[in-house]
Amino acid sequence: MVSFRSDSDAICKGSLGLVCTVGSVNLPCPESPRPADTARSVQGPRPMSLERARRYQECAQLADRRVSGGRFCALLLTLVLVAATILDPPSVRAQDDLVEHRLRIPLASGTRSVTLWVQRGFEIGVAATEIPSVRMIAQSPTGELVVSQMFEGKVSKLTDRDGDGVFDERTSLLRNLEVPHGLAFVGDALYVATTDQILRLQPWWDGSTVQEVAALPGGGKHVTRSLALGPDGMLYVSIGSSCDACREDDNRRAAILRLDPDGGTLEPVARGIRNAVGMTWSPYDGRLWVTDNGRNDLGDELPPDEIDVVRTGGDYGWPDCVGDRLAARPDGDASQCAGIESPVFTLPAHIAPLGLAFYESEQAPPDVRGDLLVALHGSAERSELIGYELVRVPFRDGQPAPYHTLVRGWLVGDDSWGRPVAPFVARDGTVYLSDDKGGVIYWIRPEGH
Repeated sequence: MVSFRSDSDAICKGSLGLVCTVGSVNLPCPESPRPADTARSVQGPRPMSLERARRYQECAQLADRRVSGGRFCALLLTLVLVAATILDPPSVRAQDDLVEHRLRIPLASGTRSVTLWVQRGFEIGVAATEIPSVRMIAQSPTGELVVSQMFEGKVSKLTDRDGDGVFDERTSLLRNLEVPHGLAFVGDALYVATTDQILRLQPWWDGSTVQEVAALPGGGKHVTRSLALGPDGMLYVSIGSSCDACREDDNRRAAILRLDPDGGTLEPVARGIRNAVGMTWSPYDGRLWVTDNGRNDLGDELPPDEIDVVRTGGDYGWPDCVGDRLAARPDGDASQCAGIESPVFTLPAHIAPLGLAFYESEQAPPDVRGDLLVALHGSAERSELIGYELVRVPFRDGQPAPYHTLVRGWLVGDDSWGRPVAPFVARDGTVYLSDDKGGVIYWIRPEGH
């Protein structure tokens, strides 16, 4: 039972089933959400009904209007409501069986002996080091890895000459770019998304062939642009918002767009996606899945970060709505979120999901084949740090189930010595993982592979 009283006699009480009493006005809020009604977490229960969400919001708004002290009640109600949708540990993640792996890695801060904890049945090693601000990974038609180095302004080719799993040669394909990030191959052409351009190299290894394919809105709060080649042959690009929470003047921001790889007009696909850093195509439904990082300034626990399935023409709510069709602020109107697309599942606030990839490989163990791999870059906006790990989301009957840690250990107490960015599944089944803080690329394989 919680019971809070303000100086103005505004009372919020209940055990999630709340009554908001302001002066002589007594407005019951809905009963505690049952597990099947909460907003969909990783195991995907049904969303809370719009009517019940609206009643919570009405209660908060009434308190806020009637007395200044009621703002505390309004805030508490909203915090309880949204927290109920995301803070249910049994439904968020499963128990993990992890094995200690010790590595010695040259980092930007110096060589360090580290411990990474890896799911039993897998092993991990270092594929490349001293690649500052390494972000996205792609594989060329001839097997080399191509990586973007966003703050170095470079796109580099990595080659493993002796086949030992360590990339012993690197070549710069492009230099002096403005925040290179997204990478995609279309035949023998390499596409690179910078903060304000999509570039094409054809053939991919020859930087002198670089041409601009499309101009993008540049700069702003979110400067990275990600790419994914769709099954329709179109090139999809995500462009983050220019601010934390605002009304955009340019409708290409906080959006997913697409264009013909040969050039042409950028077409809108979806909007209201604040910052989709990771994009991948699902083998289950053939649709585009993206990560979406929620806004700041609402505290440690709000709003949830999301994994979204993109629907053409869909609105995903930013900046007015968060999570499963909830108003972003206590004084918001939940009814405006009625037509918003819901996330396929939510993650704790500020955990920062970035790259994602489906583990589709014949070399993958049968019990994890087809799982969704998600890099949790780690929180920068929480008083207690979370994330800094690579997780896998299993699927049951095509629906996501509670997630498991695949690798963790980059966070030791309050010290994060690495930050995972993007998993990439190579054609031989190796999972590569970039770490932009350590400047490292790891390989992850089933034991004995």
